[in-house]
Amino acid sequence: MKKIMTAVCMLLLCGTAFARPAYVFQPQWNQPNNNDVNNGATGQPYTQTQIEAFLNNAKNRRSGAPLASQILDSCGVVEVEKGCHQATDPHITIWVDNRVKSNQVKACQKLNPGTAVHANGC
Repeated sequence: MKKIMTAVCMLLLCGTAFARPAYVFQPQWNQPNNNDVNNGATGQPYTQTQIEAFLNNAKNRRSGAPLASQILDSCGVVEVEKGCHQATDPHITIWVDNRVKSNQVKACQKLNPGTAVHANGC
């Protein structure tokens, strides 16, 4: 029985380490000037799928924008306010709504500055 409980605990811990936040794209995310830096691989503006992949990668690498990486790692729902924009300092603007139940965990609450955060390097 003890081995089974240990295995279940390990499985839960591993699942938590690889958990991805749910992304909610706000209506204005793709407006002119909000997603005007092209993806280097395609030469086209970023799609929702490409932004999700970038944010998931940012979560894993924990560099460039440490606060953004920690938010992506700790919060359950992340809102994408703006796509990849500002060619001189390209970034994606994200935000966390504290009213969302999956964001009401201590790890997320202690990180959330209550304002938009930049995930740099897109």
